[in-house]
Amino acid sequence: VGLVAGEAVAGGVGHAFAVPFEFVDERAAQQRRRRAELRVARKVVDRPLSLACECELLVAAYRCFDAAGDAEAAASLLARARERAPLYARRGQPRLLVRLYAGCGAYAQTRWLLDLLVRHDAFELL
Repeated sequence: VGLVAGEAVAGGVGHAFAVPFEFVDERAAQQRRRRAELRVARKVVDRPLSLACECELLVAAYRCFDAAGDAEAAASLLARARERAPLYARRGQPRLLVRLYAGCGAYAQTRWLLDLLVRHDAFELL
């Protein structure tokens, strides 16, 4: 990066282009903000969530993506719920299974939750 009368000159081998300082400053500020956000996110992720909190986050995220029409993200969250649901059952938290089933409202896509409730003698909670 070099300087040319109020502009930064950047580019790769054989390529040089002028970029206004404002853009360079804004880009640097964005990068600093993003690094700070990642540091905060790492701290949050490193803390274990309770199963109830995790379940609520899955439900809330599913409903948001479903409302936004992002079917791929919604399906991804249902897949994650399917991975986590057996843990909820093994840990004696059948109410979380009911919360996933009723909270997501994707009854056709979550029939497997009904099977899990039946296997763990908790179907009556519905």
